[in-house]
Amino acid sequence: MLGAARTKRAILLAERFGAEQALDWGLLDEVCDPGQAVTVAQSLAKRASESPAAIIRMTKESVNQVANALNRLGIYMDADQALVCRDSVEGAQARAGFLSAGRA
Repeated sequence: MLGAARTKRAILLAERFGAEQALDWGLLDEVCDPGQAVTVAQSLAKRASESPAAIIRMTKESVNQVANALNRLGIYMDADQALVCRDSVEGAQARAGFLSAGRA
């Protein structure tokens, strides 16, 4: 992951960086010589295909779950909270108070 500071800097300042910098920052897994990309990719694919499919699937799922664990942290109850506000007596009272104060 690039991180917030580097992401903002790269986008806002339109900074260019080369393959070695991208590798250092973790944006790339590997840098190869010009013209060798397909050969290197095929070699990596062959190595991956030699592992049991179940292990590959489980590893990918585990890594994805950890990497995305906090994605819904701020919104996980939004729909439920909106329904409570819409359907509860307290929600109706709050809306009535808002409307009677002329803030609508």
